[in-house]
Amino acid sequence: MRRHPIFDELDASLAALVLEEPVELVGNWLPTTRRTYETAQQRGTGSGRFVDVIDRRWRGTLACSQPVAGIAFLVTAAEVFWAKTAPAATGLDVDVSLHAYADYSPKLATFAARLGGAALPGIPVASGVDLTDVCTMRETPLTTARVEQLAQTEEAAIGVLLLHGRLLKIGRHRLWRVREQVASSLSPRAREILTRRRGGSIAWEPLIG
Repeated sequence: MRRHPIFDELDASLAALVLEEPVELVGNWLPTTRRTYETAQQRGTGSGRFVDVIDRRWRGTLACSQPVAGIAFLVTAAEVFWAKTAPAATGLDVDVSLHAYADYSPKLATFAARLGGAALPGIPVASGVDLTDVCTMRETPLTTARVEQLAQTEEAAIGVLLLHGRLLKIGRHRLWRVREQVASSLSPRAREILTRRRGGSIAWEPLIG
């Protein structure tokens, strides 16, 4: 997937203000199978036809020597969704998942992720006979203070921006924002994300030329 311009804005705004520090990503894939209702109308009835669903989850942790919080991103062809994690901790849980009907019909899987309490929307992605081929997880350490990619399919990618807890201030409902000495030097769009809401989305800008 292409990098959305907001990622470059965030990286450039933070580069001169924040020291980078390595963050380890440790985890593994956990395949499971379950049964569920064939249609949404059956929910809560306890009866009706059921279908087998294959779940493939990557569960792990982002670990840093200093407490960190972050913003999780879901990049699609139409827009970028973002959501803030819980306040800073030395370890943030990572859960990247794929769900598909056991007979792989239709040939689609649902791609979703949670990061440190931040939930991103699930979206349909193409799947084949093996879900292990659908998503690629990052295998090298990440760095704080810049947007890094965690996982990718052909249609979408999961990214994250991690920040040291000492740069953040916790407000109501445990919603964090960057401190004023950082916020004052950010671009307008970067400031909007890092000082206000818990989540949102940004559309792709039209290509010129």
